Amino acid sequence: MFTRPQRRTIASVATAAVVAAAVLGASPAFAAKPSGKGKPTPSPTVTAAPTPTIAGTLFATNSEANALSDQWHRSLIDLAISGDELYSSWGDYDDNVGPIALNSHNLVTGAQTHHLTVNGEELNALRVVDGAIYAADIDPKVGWQSNAGFATNAGGVWKYVAAAPFIHVFDVAVAGSEIFLAGSIVNPDTATYGSAPYLAAIKKSSDGGKTWTIEKTRSSLRGSNDYDRYYWLASVNGKVYAAATVVDANGYQNRIIDVYASGSWSTVTLTSSSPATVVEAHHLVTFGTKIIGKSINNSVFVYDTAAKKADLRGATLGTRGGVLVDLYADGSTIYGLVRANEVTADDTLYSSKDGLTWTPVMNIDIPVANWSYTWHNGQITTEMRGTATSVAVKDGRFYFGTNLGTIYKASL
Repeated sequence: MFTRPQRRTIASVATAAVVAAAVLGASPAFAAKPSGKGKPTPSPTVTAAPTPTIAGTLFATNSEANALSDQWHRSLIDLAISGDELYSSWGDYDDNVGPIALNSHNLVTGAQTHHLTVNGEELNALRVVDGAIYAADIDPKVGWQSNAGFATNAGGVWKYVAAAPFIHVFDVAVAGSEIFLAGSIVNPDTATYGSAPYLAAIKKSSDGGKTWTIEKTRSSLRGSNDYDRYYWLASVNGKVYAAATVVDANGYQNRIIDVYASGSWSTVTLTSSSPATVVEAHHLVTFGTKIIGKSINNSVFVYDTAAKKADLRGATLGTRGGVLVDLYADGSTIYGLVRANEVTADDTLYSSKDGLTWTPVMNIDIPVANWSYTWHNGQITTEMRGTATSVAVKDGRFYFGTNLGTIYKASL
């Protein structure tokens, strides 16, 4: 009913070219499903080792996602584990699917439990805070100035929190007793926030989600404001970090990380705009004091909040190309899933202890044919995609969400 700016559309060819140049040839930040083309980040650090190929076995099926016919719509975007339950997110706000059922599967039996249905088009990142699940309602099926928010079982009961007016709600973070939502909004007051019609915005609640205030906004200084957004949040040691997808007066991508601590905001100006090019929240995780996110193709950026340095470090997962599709932090290890491409038959899982040196764990062989997807965004590109779309790990068992709405299990 309501048409929102989606993520496959580029605001303008000129702006996109400048933005792409600002991130070393990356796909434009406005295309949240990148083509897999682009220049890799420099200085890869990869440990060579024989990589076993492990056959996955079917563990469970997300019945609502699996019922859809389109590969995008039914793909399990993110997996999260809390207790003995494995949660999965799905949907596609490019194509206005939904409502979205939030389900979990028991790790012992594989039995599915339906928790609630969100009247939106996609759930993306599943954040786990003190055992509770938080899932942002990315594209709510309500008006642009209607209240929207997130689903959670914080407090022991599943509920939808219709927090405040948002166009999109992309991520949720919790720091102490405060809850933060990141996304985009209609400018509620041009006298306060400037003339831009839309704003990248972060809102905060200090009373458990009852009331909300606008905490931080940013807007592009050149071109359209349609894609001014905060796509992700990271909570590290009581501080909240975010980077807005906006451009400066010259059309260059934002290189600033906004930092919230003890009731006030500060900024860190980086040497790269990589954090502002993350346009799917599940492509970024916290890992100790570090924020690790997808960069270009099969590479990541690493920002250490404890180092108090403004530079980013990067690493590449593997030497065979492919595109990083998911990250998962499990204790002292972080995992990265790189999908199959034209030259690799299987999706590959990597692990790291620091985010900089990555070792292949396994090639995961899921007995379903890879598929080709043709998309156009000013060009026509056909690319091979593997089956695995997301990963979670617990007690030495590896769980892989797929583009069939199914979950496969593997062990070394």
